[in-house]
Amino acid sequence: MHRNLYLKISLCFLVLNLLGQVANAQETSSRKATTPLDWMRQVRSTLPPTASFKYLFAFYDDTNALIKDSLIVLTDTRRIRYIRIDKITKAAIGMTKTVYWPSLNDADEGKELLVNGKYIPVGFWTLWYDRTPRDENKKKIVAYDAQGQPIPGSLKQWKENKPGCDYVLDTALPSVTDKLTCQFCTGSSRAVVPVDLPEDALGIVFKIDIRDESQGSVTFKSVAGMALAFSGGGPIAALTSAASSWGNANSPPTSSTKCVYFLTTDEAAAQRWFQSKGLAVPASQTMLHAPLGNPTSESRPIMLTVPLRRFYVCVQNNNNQAAATSTVSVMAMRQPCQ
Repeated sequence: MHRNLYLKISLCFLVLNLLGQVANAQETSSRKATTPLDWMRQVRSTLPPTASFKYLFAFYDDTNALIKDSLIVLTDTRRIRYIRIDKITKAAIGMTKTVYWPSLNDADEGKELLVNGKYIPVGFWTLWYDRTPRDENKKKIVAYDAQGQPIPGSLKQWKENKPGCDYVLDTALPSVTDKLTCQFCTGSSRAVVPVDLPEDALGIVFKIDIRDESQGSVTFKSVAGMALAFSGGGPIAALTSAASSWGNANSPPTSSTKCVYFLTTDEAAAQRWFQSKGLAVPASQTMLHAPLGNPTSESRPIMLTVPLRRFYVCVQNNNNQAAATSTVSVMAMRQPCQ
């Protein structure tokens, strides 16, 4: 009996303690931070103890030098960078973000990878500058390579009152139709189509249709500009929505056509493949390789991890006797700011 009473009392104290912690966390997160360290504690208080990740913070002064002394953090901090990292693997989760102190306006945002014990930026980063009159309200986008180095020529900047721009789709390759002869007929059973992308392309939607020549060619519906409606979900959501909505004006082919197609950035490899009947390009060396199941029509969204200006669409008719027509088109997704 005494033991049961003791357990009940202990449970009550435990519940009251947890409620107190929740109340303190809510109070901490609701009040305005007065120091960089205070703001750091507020952000950390939003995570439950059972979370699989934690926040890592870094403080920088006016010269962009890392501040290691907690007392100097209180007086010299001008930027705060924070990232979520897995408690076990230490890998970065989601976006790394930097804010200005004390305004807490966005400074930069992008992906980081853990390489040799250091977090390095990769891919596209967005940067905002609000600290000097000449840079006020400017938005910049810069791309980093796999070693964390800025890619020359990738820096773009726009003047704007508020950060944030819509995603749009531009035609990178209008519909191109090729007649592909059969494997044992006069002519070529292969086609290589070059595609030029705008320098600020973030991703593409690739569309292809292959059908027996007897079924005629196909016409694709126009989707230029349609991704604006899906800008709220981010670039991947915009691309996926555009791909799923991009249909044909004609009915699908009634019979399967044996075919091979892939996308590559290697012009020499594409030309070697075109000139040789039996040479295959490994899937590991391509941006996209036709999946198993011999699809004859698909729309595929592809995010670009690094800036890309040109690639090649390679298509082959594998029919032994029947000729085929292939129609390909490519839309480029951009995020223009004016």
